[in-house]
Amino acid sequence: AFGCVNGYTTSPNRELIAINVTNTVRSCCGAYLAIGSFCRSALKNKCGVRTRAASIIMAVVFIVA
Repeated sequence: AFGCVNGYTTSPNRELIAINVTNTVRSCCGAYLAIGSFCRSALKNKCGVRTRAASIIMAVVFIVA
């Protein structure tokens, strides 16, 4: 959905592989599972975020909070 709005293509297979690899590594460390978050993506889209740095900043804020 966001790819169509913002003019880029997405690969569902790549997304699925990324989430599965992340969950596998996280489960070895006892961390929470990663899931695709539509709310987070919608918020970043509304704010006009263009880089991946926003995801890193959001992760740091989440860890600190």
